[in-house]
Amino acid sequence: MTPSPLPTDLHYQVSSAAFQAFACDEFDNGKSFLRADFAVECDTPEHDSLQGLAIIGILLYPVGISLLYSVLFLKAS
Repeated sequence: MTPSPLPTDLHYQVSSAAFQAFACDEFDNGKSFLRADFAVECDTPEHDSLQGLAIIGILLYPVGISLLYSVLFLKAS
Protein backbone atom coordinates (compact mmCIF):
# COMPACT_ATOMS: atom_id res chain seq x y z
CA MET A 1 0.00 0.00 0.00
CA THR A 2 1.46 3.35 -1.07
CA PRO A 3 0.90 6.22 1.38
CA SER A 4 -0.92 9.30 0.17
CA PRO A 5 1.31 12.30 -0.66
CA LEU A 6 -1.10 14.59 1.21
CA PRO A 7 0.53 14.30 4.67
CA THR A 8 3.97 14.93 3.16
CA ASP A 9 2.76 17.98 1.24
CA LEU A 10 1.00 19.36 4.30
CA HIS A 11 4.10 18.70 6.43
CA TYR A 12 6.25 20.68 3.98
CA GLN A 13 3.82 23.62 3.81
CA VAL A 14 3.42 23.93 7.58
CA SER A 15 7.16 23.56 8.20
CA SER A 16 7.99 26.15 5.55
CA ALA A 17 5.48 28.64 6.99
CA ALA A 18 6.85 28.24 10.51
CA PHE A 19 10.47 28.80 9.45
CA GLN A 20 9.51 32.05 7.65
CA ALA A 21 9.32 33.74 11.07
CA PHE A 22 13.14 33.75 11.14
CA ALA A 23 13.84 35.30 7.71
CA CYS A 24 14.36 39.06 7.80
CA ASP A 25 15.47 41.46 5.07
CA GLU A 26 17.57 44.48 6.01
CA PHE A 27 17.07 47.73 4.11
CA ASP A 28 19.34 50.72 3.44
CA ASN A 29 17.91 52.65 6.39
CA GLY A 30 19.22 49.96 8.77
CA LYS A 31 15.82 48.53 9.64
CA SER A 32 14.98 44.92 8.95
CA PHE A 33 11.56 43.49 8.29
CA LEU A 34 10.10 40.02 8.19
CA ARG A 35 10.38 38.68 4.65
CA ALA A 36 6.93 37.04 4.82
CA ASP A 37 5.25 40.26 6.05
CA PHE A 38 6.99 43.61 5.66
CA ALA A 39 4.58 45.13 8.19
CA VAL A 40 6.51 43.31 10.95
CA GLU A 41 9.83 44.88 11.93
CA CYS A 42 12.44 42.39 13.12
CA ASP A 43 13.92 42.50 16.63
CA THR A 44 10.75 44.00 18.10
CA PRO A 45 8.44 42.50 20.73
CA GLU A 46 5.94 41.64 17.98
CA HIS A 47 8.61 39.76 16.02
CA ASP A 48 9.82 38.02 19.17
CA SER A 49 6.31 36.75 19.88
CA LEU A 50 6.00 35.49 16.30
CA GLN A 51 9.31 33.65 16.64
CA GLY A 52 8.16 32.09 19.92
CA LEU A 53 4.97 30.90 18.28
CA ALA A 54 6.99 29.56 15.35
CA ILE A 55 9.28 27.61 17.68
CA ILE A 56 6.26 26.02 19.37
CA GLY A 57 4.79 25.20 15.97
CA ILE A 58 8.06 23.67 14.76
CA LEU A 59 8.36 21.52 17.88
CA LEU A 60 4.75 20.39 17.70
CA TYR A 61 4.34 19.79 14.00
CA PRO A 62 7.54 19.06 12.02
CA VAL A 63 9.39 17.49 14.94
CA GLY A 64 6.32 15.97 16.59
CA ILE A 65 4.92 14.41 13.42
CA SER A 66 8.32 12.98 12.50
CA LEU A 67 8.63 11.42 15.95
CA LEU A 68 5.09 10.07 15.75
CA TYR A 69 5.75 8.47 12.35
CA SER A 70 8.99 6.96 13.67
CA VAL A 71 7.25 5.46 16.70
CA LEU A 72 4.42 4.09 14.58
CA PHE A 73 6.83 2.54 12.07
CA LEU A 74 8.88 0.97 14.86
CA LYS A 75 5.77 -0.47 16.52
CA ALA A 76 4.55 -1.86 13.19
CA SER A 77 7.78 -3.66 12.42
